[in-house]
Amino acid sequence: MSSAVHNARDFSVFDLHGERMIFYNDNGRGIWSHERFTLNEGLMLIRTDHDGNGLFKVVLSKVEPGFFDNDDVLFQYEGRYADETAYVVIEGDWRAPRPHVPYELEVECTGNYTIEIFQPELGQSNITLPYRLAAQDAGTYLVGPVQVSARPTLAMAKHNARGMFYVQILPVDGSHEEENFIETSGQAILEDQPTNMRPGKEYIIEIGASGKWELELYEGY
Repeated sequence: MSSAVHNARDFSVFDLHGERMIFYNDNGRGIWSHERFTLNEGLMLIRTDHDGNGLFKVVLSKVEPGFFDNDDVLFQYEGRYADETAYVVIEGDWRAPRPHVPYELEVECTGNYTIEIFQPELGQSNITLPYRLAAQDAGTYLVGPVQVSARPTLAMAKHNARGMFYVQILPVDGSHEEENFIETSGQAILEDQPTNMRPGKEYIIEIGASGKWELELYEGY
């Protein structure tokens, strides 16, 4: 296995090539709606930055909703904070987000904010396995993309905190739904954990942790 440990914040998936949209507000507190947009099949990566002291809530709203369509809360937190997350954009009657459907963002804020929506292109993985990541702080981390070989991809993980810990795979081509291959809480050590990553696919990995964590991806036999 690898001896080199990469800080999970050293490389941002938002530095990849792809299509991006940036929404912002510098008028402070209020409820704001942004112009409509559509998404392509693949991934939707989102990051936010809010400088207010109170509520910040970002909702993805379908412009022409059906009877069973509900708005989706993408972010909701209190105070000055920056965060990021990812969603698979794929067809399906009960899914959101879906490709080629008009959406708009509805934002409730107590300060200024920036929201970036980014859809990465395929063919940008330069990560070789084994690949070891670590972080000292709680939060959500997006890393990759990782392209999988014909061999099974396994994981070793450690979590040293009381709360939740999950690791999720999201295919860059939008070929299947997101899936947690680790989902636990409290302190944990996991070895030879199957990732369910499919041969030949490129993945963004999302890690959500309540404190210090490590993750290593490597090929099995």
